[in-house]
Amino acid sequence: MTTKTTLLRRISDTLTSSPKIYDLIQRLAGFNIVAPLLRRHFEVIDGFTILDVGAGTALYLPLFLESTQYIWSDIDRQKLEGFRDRARSRTSTNTLGVMCDSLNMAFKDKSVDYALCADMSHHIADEDLEKLFAELSRVVRKQLIFLDAVKSPRLIARILWALDRGAHPRPEADLMSTLERYFNVDSKQSYQIYHRYVLCSCSPK
Repeated sequence: MTTKTTLLRRISDTLTSSPKIYDLIQRLAGFNIVAPLLRRHFEVIDGFTILDVGAGTALYLPLFLESTQYIWSDIDRQKLEGFRDRARSRTSTNTLGVMCDSLNMAFKDKSVDYALCADMSHHIADEDLEKLFAELSRVVRKQLIFLDAVKSPRLIARILWALDRGAHPRPEADLMSTLERYFNVDSKQSYQIYHRYVLCSCSPK
């Protein structure tokens, strides 16, 4: 990694540590395009529990119906403040925040109905990716909704990956191969904004 790239990544890390700036960047990156795609998956979750892993500021929380038991999970205390601000806007108190490592989750086996893992697997090192999916398979009873960008040769994608806090983008085939060791992929779709993304609905093996 060049000195210039390292400096730019440090600046990016500083900016995205602010919940408000983090949310703005997510919206500029295409949240309004992603939201309708995810909402179709979230419709079946009404009345169930969903664990949002690596949830950041809980940007997806408004997409869930009030009757859904939403559990925020992350290790970033600043993002926890973003979640608290967003949870206050709900008329329901059906939300819970749990700070824990996604590689060692503070949940019992099969203790949540659904899990959402969105835009976070590229933050996980190669040697730990299998641990992430193993933990998700352990705690999820019904289904995992998985979303992330994959490695692409497009110039704009390469520039954005150079700035991203997550330093582990992967080819789609490699990502899916690890995921499928622990989950059956029930549905899958790909789309492209600046990055190419894969969105899957999976049931634990």
